[in-house]
Amino acid sequence: MWLEHSMFHTNWAFESKFYEEISECGSKLVAAFDKERIEVANRLGCNVLSEADYLSQTYQYQAECMSVYEALRKSPHTSMWTTDSFHRGLLEEDLSYFYVVMESLAKILGIKVPITSAIIDILVVFTGVDYREIGLTLADLGMEGLTTKEQIVKYINDGPNPKN
Repeated sequence: MWLEHSMFHTNWAFESKFYEEISECGSKLVAAFDKERIEVANRLGCNVLSEADYLSQTYQYQAECMSVYEALRKSPHTSMWTTDSFHRGLLEEDLSYFYVVMESLAKILGIKVPITSAIIDILVVFTGVDYREIGLTLADLGMEGLTTKEQIVKYINDGPNPKN
């Protein structure tokens, strides 16, 4: 997947197939992160699909109980040629605008997200970019100072200046 691929290739002109590069091990990392993502979403009262279910629904796969590995390998994007710069762009966007925010929300909610934190930490070493420093923060979202699930949900549902 983009995570594995982007971490180990240095030639920015290198071309690869989008999901064809995913390994069983890489898909296990995606599935472990996905469990953390779902736990954070559920704690906030959101029902979200797993990555495998999302891919199955989006691409109308017929098989039930498909693994992340199987779902990614069946994706119509598997044969799409992409460059390292494309993968690095996805990586930077996901880390800066999602992983870092999710990690911050999890901390407020008292949820441990060791896989998410490890992914961020490892990619900081690989890329030399501190995504926690440059990424979107809760303060950027107007959520600085929110300390409970109830405050977060109210802010998300009502906005910063709710009309009562």
